[in-house]
Amino acid sequence: MEINLKKFKALVEDLKKKKIATKGQVANAMGYKSNNNLTEILSGRVKLPEEKVRMFCEKYKVDINTLTENEITERKDFFTENILNEPLFNYSSETTLKRIENIKSEFTLLYQTQKEIEQITESTYKIMKHQTERLNHLKQLIGL
Repeated sequence: MEINLKKFKALVEDLKKKKIATKGQVANAMGYKSNNNLTEILSGRVKLPEEKVRMFCEKYKVDINTLTENEITERKDFFTENILNEPLFNYSSETTLKRIENIKSEFTLLYQTQKEIEQITESTYKIMKHQTERLNHLKQLIGL
C-alpha cells in the first residue's frame, strides 16, 4: 500500500493548525523518540514507513485509506468526524462530575481551615495584647 506523502503532510498540518498535536506528539505517535525522523519523512528524503503511519492512524483515529488515494481532492478536514465524537478530556461525564465534587470539597476544607487559622491568629493577638498590658502593669508596680 502506497501512502501519499502530500496527504500525510496535509494531515500533520491540520493537527498542528487545530492544536490537536505538535510535531513532536505526531512523531511520538509514530513511535519515534524525536521529531527529526518526522522532519526527514515530511521533507521526502526518507520513505514514509507504512507501519509507522498505521500507528499514527490508530492514535488519531484516521482511516488509513484516506492517505492512500493518489489524487488529492479538496483538502478535507480529517479530524472533525473523529475528534468531535471523543469525550472531552477522555473522561466520562460521571468521572468528571466526581472529580469536580472532590475538588469542590477540597476547596471547602481549605476555606474552613483558613478561617480557623484567622480565628486562632486573632485570639493569639488578643492574648499577647492582654499579657503585654499585665507586664506593663507589673512594671509600674515594681517601679521599672
